Amino acid sequence: MKKTRQKAMILNALKNREDHPTAEMIYAELKEIDPHISLATIYRNLNTFAENGKIRKVELPNMKDRFDWNLSAHDHALCSDCHKLMDIPIKTPRRRYMNLYGFKVHEVEILYKGICSECQSKNNQVKA
Repeated sequence: MKKTRQKAMILNALKNREDHPTAEMIYAELKEIDPHISLATIYRNLNTFAENGKIRKVELPNMKDRFDWNLSAHDHALCSDCHKLMDIPIKTPRRRYMNLYGFKVHEVEILYKGICSECQSKNNQVKA
């Protein structure tokens, strides 16, 4: 994969965020820095980075894909109100348990759905 200024910009934009952005979110950020960058370039490079294992693509049902710089073993939690996606660290990789039964695991993705603490606080204030 040939290094270019735009690829470096895309990786840096993702690396400096913790909110698991969509391609559109990265595009909005980078468009201010480089008005010539296209959304297609962002999509193409994010997908290529994910295919090459440089980043993680988080596919969510009925939502746009999100991208994650953190490649360590972790799960995700999705707030059903604000759609914030959070990393959930795991202590023991589940892969090891599956391997005990002769099942070779390539990847594990678990998505917890619920309501984040900020939205719970907002909802409680509305009810009061």
